[in-house]
Amino acid sequence: MPRVRLKRASNLLTRAHAGRSSGTKAEWALVWGSVQTFTKEFPEGAVAIGGVAVYLRSVESKRKDLTIEFTHDADFLVDKTAWSTIRELFAVTKNERLRKYQIEIDGVEFDLYLQKTHSLRVDFEDLFMYSSVIKGVRVASAQHLVILKLGAFQERRTSEHGAKDRRD
Repeated sequence: MPRVRLKRASNLLTRAHAGRSSGTKAEWALVWGSVQTFTKEFPEGAVAIGGVAVYLRSVESKRKDLTIEFTHDADFLVDKTAWSTIRELFAVTKNERLRKYQIEIDGVEFDLYLQKTHSLRVDFEDLFMYSSVIKGVRVASAQHLVILKLGAFQERRTSEHGAKDRRD
């Protein structure tokens, strides 16, 4: 898969969701609490890239016409410094097929993509450089989220996950 490098930051891209929800408000509250716990521990070494990032970018846009969709898990791209601490603090499961690692915090699953070893279309360095902090969570730029979501959709368009990628 080709990697993409942003040359410059530009306006945020936002998109309305189809009004579906993959998680309830109660599930989101649990996910949000776990994400806050995780990002307090790794403020500079982890960037949100999945549904949490899409949710936070949607909230940040303050557009009234967006239907915000909750998520039931959290996806982060992490650097090697954070990774060494994560391995010490959490029971880590490796998913070789998807080239990611998984941990659990308070019953919430986190999918972690390690710097330089993942198959995502954006490198950690570029992702971090253009990221911003929203509500205490470092979040990928809207442009990078579009690139990541398009890549995910392309790989799993016929699955339920692909349907959520399309809505995001």
